[in-house]
Amino acid sequence: MKTVGVLGGMGPLATVDFLNRLVKLTPVHKDQEHIKLIIYMNPQIPDRTRAIMKKGKSPTTELKKSLRFLENSGADFIVIPCVTVHFWLNEARKAVRIPVLDIVELVITNIKKKKGIKRVGILATTGTLSTEILQRPLLDLGYQVIIPEREIQKNLVMKTIYGIKKGKPNREMKPLFRKSCTHLIKKGAQLIILACTELPILYSGFRSSIPILDINELLALETIKYAGKKGIEKEDVTLNSFQGLKRC
Repeated sequence: MKTVGVLGGMGPLATVDFLNRLVKLTPVHKDQEHIKLIIYMNPQIPDRTRAIMKKGKSPTTELKKSLRFLENSGADFIVIPCVTVHFWLNEARKAVRIPVLDIVELVITNIKKKKGIKRVGILATTGTLSTEILQRPLLDLGYQVIIPEREIQKNLVMKTIYGIKKGKPNREMKPLFRKSCTHLIKKGAQLIILACTELPILYSGFRSSIPILDINELLALETIKYAGKKGIEKEDVTLNSFQGLKRC
């Protein structure tokens, strides 16, 4: 099996959530059957949303250094459990010779397999939405894209994301998360992408009338598959994101 390089720290809790899913979803009978991981938790990478909004330093230099560190440490490929930083992915990839998985491509491929979905809602950082790295490919494929209204984005979505980064209890953040999802459902979304790796932390036990795409689980399953671990079928990787969803 291949050795996985995980570039974390954007944010740390999101990385831990991704790693938890990666370990739990890997089919094993003993320790020795797990995938080898090289984890570089680098919270010093500048804030991605602030950089996109021209309010902070670009993360490109630190991002490239981090990717090279993982490559030099022996990783065969790299995953980054952060969506916003994918705005710089094409440039950052040039710093290494090994593959770096693309979350955006994974999401688009997954959604294309969902029959009957025409209106897709997105919960993401203001930075991710501003770059339209998810909206553009969805629109090109003919989907209607639904994003939060400005005040909802500021007072609910971003407050939730930064609240998680600050370590606020889930019980304080879950009501904001629920209101954000309800807002998109009322606007007509048939599916919601949790396009920020902090948000799946609040997903456990959440009840929704529509499917919710858990991006951390999607990335974890694709990582297992790409590493060459046997026992994970392709269908599991592309369709498993909705398993366990409770509908009301």
